[in-house]
Amino acid sequence: MKKDKLITSIDNPLIKQIKRLKQKKYRYKEGYFLAEGERLVSDLLPTGLIKTVLIAASKKLPEDCFLSSQEQREETAFQMVKVDDRVFKEVTDTVHNQGILALIAMPSYRLDELGQEDGLYLVLDRVQDPGNLGTIIRTAVAADVKAVLLVKGTVDLYNEKTIRSTMSGIGKLPVITDLTEENLIKWKEEKGLKAYATSLSQALPYKEVTYANKSLLIMGNEGQGVSRKLLAIADQKIQIPMYGPIESLNVSVASALCMFAIQERWHEYEQRNR
Repeated sequence: MKKDKLITSIDNPLIKQIKRLKQKKYRYKEGYFLAEGERLVSDLLPTGLIKTVLIAASKKLPEDCFLSSQEQREETAFQMVKVDDRVFKEVTDTVHNQGILALIAMPSYRLDELGQEDGLYLVLDRVQDPGNLGTIIRTAVAADVKAVLLVKGTVDLYNEKTIRSTMSGIGKLPVITDLTEENLIKWKEEKGLKAYATSLSQALPYKEVTYANKSLLIMGNEGQGVSRKLLAIADQKIQIPMYGPIESLNVSVASALCMFAIQERWHEYEQRNR
């Protein structure tokens, strides 16, 4: 850990880099994204991906904060720098910020390394809202999803609103971005997964389906649903019955219901066969 220093200028190279990373093209060019808030940054610490933590000069760290322990700080590889409050406001997106912002390296995952293990894999087809994407990833962690696969056209995974919405889920399971439909179709066949896609027509109620040990759940765009190409590879189309006068649910809610229903079906099967 390098000795703390105080940044007082918006022209500081690190501050300029942080401001660049607000834009998607620079995030992917430089291979870093931003995470803000004590809880989120603390939860990402075990990943080893944190490069730098910025602390607002007026920020008083609580005794149980991961940055408060000198011993713990000396064991970590990241740099911590203090930033003048005026300068910190230039790089934060939240009105009532917590005074902690981290520069984090993007994790690297490969599609061909996934799919060997039994369990649930989730495909998101062109989901547009960053809050929806982040919430789905957070829920996927809770539902023990093995990996989340994002089709081209899905909102940027490293959008700061997405990262906040994951509530640290971003570091707890593989997420692969920018996949083509052809990538997914080939991978699904090679790994022997059975696919289940949500649809409003020719579909079975989602709780009545028997799911394969290695299942691929496909959730679609907020307005258009799952694409024709991905619907075509579904071994079974599923739907969530509506009991009131509305056609469909928000994609993050629908994803949560489907993910947990699949896990519950597996759990029920295990209980019956003990």
